[in-house]
Amino acid sequence: MKENELLEHINNTRNKLSEELHNFYEQQKQGLFDYINNQDQHLSKDIYKFIEEQKQELFEYINTQDNNLSDSIYNFIQKQNIQNLNDIYNQLEHGQKTMRDYIDYKISDAYTKIGSEMKKEHDFEYIKIFFDRYSDYTSRIILLGVPEHGNIGDHAITIGEENFFKKNFPNLPYVAFPWKFLNFYWNFLKLKIKPTDLICINGGGFLGTLWENEQENLTKALELFSYNPIIIMPQSFWYDGDADHKLLMESFENAMKRCDNLCVCIREERSLERFQHKFPEITTMLIPDMAFYIQNKVNTKRSDNVLLCLRGDKEKISPESQDIALAVKALGYSIKETSTVVNENIPIGMSELYVCNKLTEFASASLVITDRLHGLIFSAITNTPCIAFDNLSGKVHGIYHWIEDIPTIRLINTFKEIKENIYCVYGKQGMDVNLHNNYAILVEYLEKCLADEIK
Repeated sequence: MKENELLEHINNTRNKLSEELHNFYEQQKQGLFDYINNQDQHLSKDIYKFIEEQKQELFEYINTQDNNLSDSIYNFIQKQNIQNLNDIYNQLEHGQKTMRDYIDYKISDAYTKIGSEMKKEHDFEYIKIFFDRYSDYTSRIILLGVPEHGNIGDHAITIGEENFFKKNFPNLPYVAFPWKFLNFYWNFLKLKIKPTDLICINGGGFLGTLWENEQENLTKALELFSYNPIIIMPQSFWYDGDADHKLLMESFENAMKRCDNLCVCIREERSLERFQHKFPEITTMLIPDMAFYIQNKVNTKRSDNVLLCLRGDKEKISPESQDIALAVKALGYSIKETSTVVNENIPIGMSELYVCNKLTEFASASLVITDRLHGLIFSAITNTPCIAFDNLSGKVHGIYHWIEDIPTIRLINTFKEIKENIYCVYGKQGMDVNLHNNYAILVEYLEKCLADEIK
């Protein structure tokens, strides 16, 4: 075949493939629009504008790739003097596949971004309804920093906090927001939040330098609401003295000192000692983890399994999971491994479902071995025997002191202690946990705080 005939064939083939590619894109685009129309008939114009921008970007990319592809094929032929049409067609098909993959990626990205925009609109409606409905109230309880990530223990804290506020302050409106709401809706929130509203920061284990993003969000909230009464719900505190974290702690300290009315709740004694040593001027109180405010409603039959719930992150200092598993199996027990963390985001409205399922799993075991704080707490709530190791910040050890009178829950320090403690607690019946009296000082403080704001 002559060179001019070959190039004509190449161009015809390219045009055919290009047409197929545009048809493929049109189908994908139509599916995207159908999805949007089915999801919501009242989406903002910004989302449609976003789609049109994506469309234009895609066509520009396709045209550029078509031209580049033609040039590269021509150069390839000139250099190699290849007249095998199959090789040329394969190169064209490879170029088309690259563009198809790109379109798939961009369309998928569009779905993700559109879903995010839709959620923002629905979240805004949720916020707006709350503030419209309770606009006449002098004070409202606003909990910030509730989780949407996959740590079920943090979701248990949020459920416990909601139970706490609804039991002790049933006449005050209550709402919970994740951190991102401060960024997305700040202009709206600063108009709606009153100086007399009680700002609560979600409890957990992020106070200090272990989890920098959470700590930065907390500092930002203190700066934004410095004129409001603020309570940081029970936290663990850890800092490493690293020079890189010096600015993080200085910003936190400055934000705390600028607050008119701030109290920091700490959930275990070691953290309290660290915090008071680092920030002696800040008001503090020792309060149990808020997950203890969850009532045990689980009723399930126990299996023979030993449930292993062990960390895999930077807080881990216990023996490796496989070593513990081998040791337990060697004693003749069957094991099941679990985690209090899932690899997916948990929407706020789904927290109770995930926590309930996890409590059921713990309740069905004859023994739990864990180095997770909420592995320990879930065992206590469900009356399940538990052997616990400490973690890096010492918070497991600290929480254990709230429930150390329960004979079926043991805290150990070494690998060799597993054997003797399994024989002591495996399959035994635990006892009910009720720490509500330990929250009385927090209730009293909040009652006074709210009374002062109403005056």
